[in-house]
Amino acid sequence: RVDAAQIDEDALGRDAVEMPHHQVGYDVRSRTHDGHYVFIEVKGRHPGGEDVTIGRQQVLFGLNSGDAHRL
Repeated sequence: RVDAAQIDEDALGRDAVEMPHHQVGYDVRSRTHDGHYVFIEVKGRHPGGEDVTIGRQQVLFGLNSGDAHRL
């Protein structure tokens, strides 16, 4: 799933880097053409699953990052 996010970001001409698993709040940091960063939290579900769980730190990071955060 993280690989798919990186492929999509690369297709947009961005520099996407997977973050270490202990990184709090996002899975991929992507640099845009104008030098800004986009922080991407990748989520998935098991086949047939209906729920996605978002941790407290991920929510707080997203709130503090505003438009630079993607879920």
